[in-house]
Amino acid sequence: MSDRKERNPQRFPEPRRLLPLATLLGLCLTSGLVVGCSSNPRPGTGDLAFRLSWSGVSDMDLFVVDPAGDCIFYGDRSAESGGRLDIDCNRGTDFLCEKPLENVFWPKRGAPVGTFLFWVEAHALIPAEAPLSFELLLLKGKSIVWRHQGIATHHEQIEGPFSVGFPGDPTSFPTPLQGPPPNCSTTFYQLIDGAIVPPPGVPVPGAPLPVVPSQPPREQG
Repeated sequence: MSDRKERNPQRFPEPRRLLPLATLLGLCLTSGLVVGCSSNPRPGTGDLAFRLSWSGVSDMDLFVVDPAGDCIFYGDRSAESGGRLDIDCNRGTDFLCEKPLENVFWPKRGAPVGTFLFWVEAHALIPAEAPLSFELLLLKGKSIVWRHQGIATHHEQIEGPFSVGFPGDPTSFPTPLQGPPPNCSTTFYQLIDGAIVPPPGVPVPGAPLPVVPSQPPREQG
């Protein structure tokens, strides 16, 4: 594993807050349609595209980790490998969409070879919209090669992580992984032999901290 510097915490925004339902509805809903926003954003496509879609004014988040360990999400929208988050709907009242979605893609002939991790988080689930159905797609070019449907029932619910190789076998599909996803706000992770592996000295999410043996006392001369 190549050495990579740890992410600078100052690059990440403060956690977004769940806006009151009445405020969102009063500002953005007219006869069931969201107004004053990008109602029909056009997502990018290329070698690979990871796409999340849902309905309503809740804020769902998509996370994608490339083979080098770079995580693309709302806090860091692009990676050195060329991938970027080009659509991030419902992250605030100025960014609500009639048909909300999030999209992370690599342009044609731009995706790195290796294994990608991806997952969904119900970042700000409006209680009145729960349970909320969502759909997660994997596209190669403009063709949908994999489709996953889920239901978010509570705030900060996680769906995934999943792993998929590129270019990979055309008949292979993303594989669900055991355990929680990595923390994209702190450091880099890689997938090795089907397991999420952090850099040296960083514990795997959810794993117990290592026990450091005590040193015997020095003899006084």
